[in-house]
Order: sequence, then C-alpha cells, then structure tokens
Amino acid sequence: MAKLGGADLSDANLDHAEGLTQAQLERAHWNSGTKLPAGLIGMKMPKDEHIAMLGRSAAAWNAWRAEHGETPDLSQAALRGLDLSGFDLSRADLRQADLRGTNLSQANLFRAHLDGANFFKAVLDGANLAGAFLTGAQFLNCAQLVVTGNWQSAFRDDALACGAPIPDRNLSE
Repeated sequence: MAKLGGADLSDANLDHAEGLTQAQLERAHWNSGTKLPAGLIGMKMPKDEHIAMLGRSAAAWNAWRAEHGETPDLSQAALRGLDLSGFDLSRADLRQADLRGTNLSQANLFRAHLDGANFFKAVLDGANLAGAFLTGAQFLNCAQLVVTGNWQSAFRDDALACGAPIPDRNLSE
C-alpha cells in the first residue's frame, strides 16, 4: 500500500491509479487540478485546501466549485480582510468564520451557513443572502444587511429583522 501522507499531489493525474483509497489521500496535499480515479471523484477536499483555493481568484474558485460540486468547509476559518467579491460561496459552511473586514460584495451566499460568523466591518453590497443562515452572527447590522440581495429570506435573529418578517428556520432543513 502506498504511503501518501504529506505527498504533494497538486495537479497529479491519478485517474488510472489502481487500488487508491480515500484513506491514502487524506493526509496528502492535492488540489482542484488533481485528477482522481472515478471511485474517488467527489471526495471532500480538506478544509485547508478549501482555504488555499480561496487565495487563487474568484474565477478559479468558481470554476472549481462548478466542476466539483462540493460543499466547502470554511467553518471557523480566518478569512479576515480577504477580497471574496464575486465568489460562489453558496451552501458553504462558514459557521464561526472570521469575516472581519472581508469584502463579500456580489458574493453568492445562497443558503450559506454563516451562524456565529463575525461580520465586523465586512462589506456585503450586492451579496446574495437568499436562504442564508445568520443566527448568532456577530457585528452584523441592518445597514450591512439591506444592501444585499434577498436578505429578507435569510434565517436570522430578531435583532436583524430590519423591518421584514423572519422566515421559520425549522421549515428550511
């Protein structure tokens, strides 16, 4: 059995590798350019790799999302001050993420889990918050919220009613 722990498999073509298992790849470093065997396509990329992918560009991230269809795990991620404008973060797990000063303008946050995330000085202009989960979000206010799209359908605390009814979260999951 091959020992791949710590191996850099970035952009490697493993398409015809026989007997390769998910367990062997878990400690290896790989990216969206790594071609996996058919039985391993759709394998969840480690959290660190998701964070690394954000550093490429919105176009690269969005292409990776379209190709892989995975739900990114960015929970508790330190994303402070990043420019994530135009990024497809739909359905991403951003619970407890540090989004202080992060530019999320025009980002797609459709049904993203943002519970407990820190939005201090985050820029959300034009972001799509349709069906997003904002319960317990820190330092988020109505001025930030109302410049987004579809904010009325986001699941949020009473303090973020901002003049619109709050959807029943229990009906969404």
